[in-house]
Amino acid sequence: MYLDIVVIVILIFAILDGLKEGFLIQFFSIFGIFVDFIIAKKFTPVVIEKLSLNSDKNNYLLTYIGVFIASYLVISVLMFFIGMILKSQSKGFLSRGLGGIFGLVKGLVITIIVLFIFNYSSQKYSTLKKYGTDSKANTFFLEKSIYLEDYLPKELKAELNYTKGKELVEKYFNKMF
Repeated sequence: MYLDIVVIVILIFAILDGLKEGFLIQFFSIFGIFVDFIIAKKFTPVVIEKLSLNSDKNNYLLTYIGVFIASYLVISVLMFFIGMILKSQSKGFLSRGLGGIFGLVKGLVITIIVLFIFNYSSQKYSTLKKYGTDSKANTFFLEKSIYLEDYLPKELKAELNYTKGKELVEKYFNKMF
């Protein structure tokens, strides 16, 4: 339930931001998020090697998330400067409407990231599970996550499949009793 509220808030703010900022800024912002994924996938093994970390699944996942966040922060700074340049541009109805649509897409991408991190964290820290109880957004995410697996590193894919399997077993077990 609480997780659904977080998802709704993210989507509402993303749409409102898209309507305010317009098409171009939202387009560059979404493009930046996809670049973050590419950078995280390419540089996670390099960071693990440079820091002499064990390449076990937990270190890989945490390093991947850390590289993604660092890349996101750097690209956000670049987006801030691009936004400053584009602020002087007038935003008509079409630009704002397309910005709202792209804002929704950006919100969905951010929601997927949040849900993935929540599912990973709730496996490690069981006290977090109560916040995702009866979450329709998380159930939908776990059902549809098969479409994301091709774009994830194998360590993340294995963790996601483990979470899906565990959630499915718990769901049917609770229905039986």
